Amino acid sequence: MFKGNLFELSLCWMEGDSEMSEREQIIEKIKSLPDDLLKKVADFIKSLEKTDPLEEVIGICEGPPDLAERHDKYVYG
Repeated sequence: MFKGNLFELSLCWMEGDSEMSEREQIIEKIKSLPDDLLKKVADFIKSLEKTDPLEEVIGICEGPPDLAERHDKYVYG
């Protein structure tokens, strides 16, 4: 089982078996990760899968439909 940090893990990948494909090397390394590092890898993979960084903020703002055009009125009265 791998006991290092993510930097050490990346060094292990670079030193991996040259006969294995990169995909196979990654899968083998992931299989040996402890749960705390596995969570970090899963979070990283999720971040790679996002297509639009604005997706996280869409719909979080509420207000009148003319807020962009008349923001001074709403802020200063």
